[in-house]
Amino acid sequence: MQIRRKQKIDKYIGYLLIAILLPLTRLLGMTMFRDHSTEKPPSRILFIKLMGIGSLIVATDAIAAIRRKFPGTRLVLLTDANIAAAIRPFRIFDEIHTARTDNLLSTCLTMVRFFFRSWTWRRLWVVDLEVYSKLTTVLALLTTACNRFGFFLPPVPFRKYLNTHNVRFDQTAFL
Repeated sequence: MQIRRKQKIDKYIGYLLIAILLPLTRLLGMTMFRDHSTEKPPSRILFIKLMGIGSLIVATDAIAAIRRKFPGTRLVLLTDANIAAAIRPFRIFDEIHTARTDNLLSTCLTMVRFFFRSWTWRRLWVVDLEVYSKLTTVLALLTTACNRFGFFLPPVPFRKYLNTHNVRFDQTAFL
């Protein structure tokens, strides 16, 4: 699938899912009183990076620091086949799961299978490494992980309510 088509799907389906899930997420957040502290180490940390390898490369030092801080935690990457092939030789992650992104149907089926797997993981944290994607924020939410970390940009305010921990993305940091 071409990059422009992926971006359109991300935009339109992403906003549709956000419109549906945001009120439900807010309601559950007010009634469930889940503990989103980072005191207890997770058993797994899932990193989501579906398009491009840039921010994954930039994050390698932070990922190495996470591995040192949580030595018993499995680091898992959800990505597409191209990024998986490029990052696998560096042995940064304990598990790499690939999402088929060649057409919409295969992407949906891959994600549904992945959700069923992730729902069995206890003490899961998710780190969304996509800066501009709406769908990866939704994917992180649908894993039902207790802690969801993601980048926050002022033009994308919905992330404040879908992620449990937001990291302000400074666009001038690399100038």
